[in-house]
Parts: sequence; structure tokens; C-alpha cells
Amino acid sequence: MRPLAANQSPSLLLLFLSALFTSPSSATNPGCDRILAKGKSFDLSGLKGPHSFWVDEENSPHKYNSTYTLDICRPLERPKAVKNAKEWCHSGAYVCAVKRFLQSDSDVEHSDRFEDDPERVHPSKIDFEEVQTVVTIAGDFAHNFGLDMDAKWTLLSDSSSSADSVKEGLRLEMGGGRDPFVKTGRKQMAVIEFLCDEEKTGLEDYPDASKKSSRRSATAEDDDEDSDITPENGKSEARSLRYLHYDTSGDVDKLRLEWKTKFACESYLADKNAAKTSGWGGFTWFIIILFLVIASYLIFGSWVNYNRTGAQGFDMVPHADTIRDVPYMMKDFARRVVNTVKGGGSRGGYSAV
Repeated sequence: MRPLAANQSPSLLLLFLSALFTSPSSATNPGCDRILAKGKSFDLSGLKGPHSFWVDEENSPHKYNSTYTLDICRPLERPKAVKNAKEWCHSGAYVCAVKRFLQSDSDVEHSDRFEDDPERVHPSKIDFEEVQTVVTIAGDFAHNFGLDMDAKWTLLSDSSSSADSVKEGLRLEMGGGRDPFVKTGRKQMAVIEFLCDEEKTGLEDYPDASKKSSRRSATAEDDDEDSDITPENGKSEARSLRYLHYDTSGDVDKLRLEWKTKFACESYLADKNAAKTSGWGGFTWFIIILFLVIASYLIFGSWVNYNRTGAQGFDMVPHADTIRDVPYMMKDFARRVVNTVKGGGSRGGYSAV
């Protein structure tokens, strides 16, 4: 093997360092527990886990229901209820959208098939559970597909928009998605605005996508119970996590969400850290009590010696003679240790003749 030339070594070293410190996953992963935006720290790990909501679309000839699921801390996992992998987003997705047909009971009574093509089933007879479209909106696919998520955290107060500049909170932008999921597919992005709301954790009203698979309930009583627990409509202003719109007018399709939570308040993390440091632990209290006991003993003992024996100066301190001997005792102890170590190589106490 031919040895490397002298001028090749620095190039290889730079290439190695570049690969080591510019890993796509570490660069694009949004993280949620150590967020730093313009010198201010945030911790949104309290919002970890998958969260879902439903949005009905009525602009098309047939009604649809879209289920959006997101996790800002880690990639989503396919729910156990979803048996077919094609009915879920690609591995590595952080934001996933699944669109299904939404039909009323009256629609089922329509003709089952088209008159001109008996093989084609009328859309009104398609079962609601059948997934029509799956869109991977955001995720980290740099390793497998070369699609970077390019997650970006910014302060709302730094926004160029005058309406956003007066808000307190964060904005997270995540990309990497495609529709369809190929490099040439239409680019997707999720834009989430975390608004400071000291009265909300952000976890108040999320339906669990694994427990419900449709928008419809079996009875009106079920509808009432569900509405009391959590509103399913992602557009409801009562929700902490709220759907704003899905903009497809530009070069990139953008899903815009709003999330009200106390974790987005600039003072939350500072107050949390202050509460941790302000409290004294058990060991601190032990040291304080021990110090007070020793001080009280010395003061009381000095007072007794002064009144009983008329001692003056250091002689007033209890056990003054013992305290004076401490340095000598320590010196004698050190000498014994040194002699013991040095005498370790002797021959059992017998001297040579």
C-alpha cells in the first residue's frame, strides 16, 4: 500500500472532523429539553409524546377527515392499531397527516356503483376507515433519504411581523416531508407557535389517536361524553393545541399550529431553577445544626470556665489543653505511619550478624 503524501494528511483530518461534528441527526433534531433561542433557555419536555387532533374538510365534493399527529421531542411510532404500514408516515416522522373519507348515514343509501363502470365503487360506499392519503409533513430522513428536517427555534418577539413581535413564546419550524414521499415530491413543513399561557400546561385536551379511529360516535350520549373530555375539532379555540390552517399556495405546503403552554413562558424555567436552588437539603440542615451545637458548647463552656476558675484568653475554651496537643498528636501519628511504611521491608526483626 502506498503511503499517504504529506499534503494529504490535513485534508483527510479535516474530512474526518467534518463528518464527526456535522452529523445530520444531531444538526436537524429539534430537541425539546434544552432549547436556546437568542440567549434565552426553554424546556418543552413537558409536551413530549404523540398528540393528535382531527379536522373536517368540507370544501371538496365529499367530506374528509384528516388526523394530524405530532411529537416535538422524538420521532413518531406507528400505533399498534394501525396494522398496515402504508397507512402511517415513514419512520422518522415528527408530524404525520392521515386523510380518510367522512360520510354520513344518508350517503350510504346512494348507489353502490357507477352506471358507466360497474367495477367502480361509488365513493359514498367506501368505508370511512379506509385511508385515502398519508402525508409525511416533517421528520428527520437525512440518513435514509437525504431529506433534512432543518428544525429551527426562534423567539416570537424577534419576528418581523408586528402582530407576532408582541407575543411571548417560541416558533418551531420543521421540514423534511414530501407529498408523495419521494425527493421530487412537494415539500412539506410544520410551523408551530408556542404561546406563553401561565394557566395552561398544554396537555389539557388531547384525544388519543390510538383509542379512537373515527370522527363519529355510536350514540349521541357518546358524543356528549367525548365533548366533555376533549374537543376533537382541532380548530376549536378552547384547545391548547389548535389547528390554524394548511397553506398549499406557496412552493412549500405549510401546516400551521398554535400551542398554548406555560412551558413557553420566558420566566418559567428561571422560576423552576430558582425553586430548586432556594430549598435547603437535609445535608445542609445537618451542617448548620452541627455548627450551632458546637458553637453553643464552646460559648457556654468558656463562660463556665471564666466564672469558676477565672480563666483568661484561650484557657477559657473547653478542653483547651487537649486542643493544644492536637498538632503534636497529628505529627506523632504521621511519624508512626511513615515508620510503618518504611519498616515494611525488614526481615522479621532479626539483624544480620
